[in-house]
Amino acid sequence: MTARLLAARLLAARLPATAAEDTARREQETARLHKRLRKIDAAETAHAREIENLASLPKTPRSAPNRAGPRENQMTGVRPGG
Repeated sequence: MTARLLAARLLAARLPATAAEDTARREQETARLHKRLRKIDAAETAHAREIENLASLPKTPRSAPNRAGPRENQMTGVRPGG
C-alpha cells in the first residue's frame, strides 16, 4: 500500500461522507462539550461553596499553640533548644 493511498484512506475515515453524517458528528461533539462544561461548572460550584464554608469558620491564630512556649516532642521527650 502506498503512502498516498494510506493517507487517502485515513482522510476519508475522518471526513464525513454526507451532510447528514457531518451534522451528526457536530451534534455528538456539541453534546460531549456541553457535558464537559456541566462537569466543570459543578466542580467550580463545589469549590466556591468550600471556600465560602472555610471563610465562615471561626478565626483562630495559627500560632496559638506556641504562645505557652516550646513543648517537648511527644515522641522523644526532648524540648526544643534544650
